[in-house]
Formats: sequence, structure tokens, C-alpha cells
Amino acid sequence: MSWEILGEADQVWRSQERQDIIDLLRKVKTSMHPVDIAEALDKSPAAVRKTLSRMVRANQIVWLKGGFYEIRDEDRDLSDPRYSNTRN
Repeated sequence: MSWEILGEADQVWRSQERQDIIDLLRKVKTSMHPVDIAEALDKSPAAVRKTLSRMVRANQIVWLKGGFYEIRDEDRDLSDPRYSNTRN
């Protein structure tokens, strides 16, 4: 028996749905509304909203006030009032 390093845990255990959202946000390089993400991925808007909410709680993406989501940027100042870690 032997061990094999597959990568960072958050990336290895990331679902395909979450990876698709991250890939889309990286590709468009801008923030998006859930309905636009759902349309681009041909997914249910309700399912996308639920996944986005879970991704925010897991610090995988960032929710901006106004209902936009964008890729998490390690250099972002999360004290900036445009960003929030929770949804209202």
C-alpha cells in the first residue's frame, strides 16, 4: 500500500457543480447574478442559489451586496463594505 497526494483538500473534494461555478466565474472575470450563472451552466436557478450560498459559507466564492457573486480573491479586503460573508 502507498499514499498518493492528490492536491489541496478543498480542491480534491470540490463537487463538479462547485467546480463548474468557479470555472465560469474565472472565465468571465466579473461578478454574476445567480440567474445568469444558472443560465450559463444550464442549471436550475434554485439549485445554483443553494450551491452559491454553501460556497460562500465555505469561503470558495464571495457574495457582494446587490446579489452578485464572484471568485474569491486572496488579496481582497473583506472589510470593504461591498463584500459580505453572509447573505441578508
